[in-house]
Amino acid sequence: MGINLSRLKEFIETGKGKRVLHLGCNVRDLGEGLINVDYARFPGVDLLADLDQPLPFADASVDGIGMAHVLEHLRYMRFMREALRILKPGKRVYLVVPYYTSHAAHIGEHVTPGFAWIAFDYFQQPNHPFHAFKVCSNRIVFRGKLKYLNPLVNCFPRFYDKWLAHLLPAVELEVVLEKRA
Repeated sequence: MGINLSRLKEFIETGKGKRVLHLGCNVRDLGEGLINVDYARFPGVDLLADLDQPLPFADASVDGIGMAHVLEHLRYMRFMREALRILKPGKRVYLVVPYYTSHAAHIGEHVTPGFAWIAFDYFQQPNHPFHAFKVCSNRIVFRGKLKYLNPLVNCFPRFYDKWLAHLLPAVELEVVLEKRA
């Protein structure tokens, strides 16, 4: 799977003078001025870092973060605090995570075995510590023959989540969070 660069660019401005991180890049160097960060020295990695530890960036110094199929391997609440620390106000995090009913959500070492559509709802609650994030986009993603369900399911995501998710399992959840100013 991985990051869809065109979708990333819909939500995060990249280019000259922008510090946009591609976290957990593995061997996928997307170029385009992204800083590729991973825990292992793969070709194209610009910076080695353990994403479960504080990142080597100053407070409010990053213009955007993109990551695909990485958050589920991390202690994600700790990571979200770190993202909040390094992001500039008004800047965004683009996440692709396995949907909780996806086959991929249950393969490999996952700290969080998949996410439901409502997983980031509590960020909207005023008393929550992560209220500093606003959910800009939250999209359930199907692939292959079921990709035609994307528009319909995303019109009624709570209904899908409650009644259809185990019958017609989605592959991913694509979430865009913005740090409130």
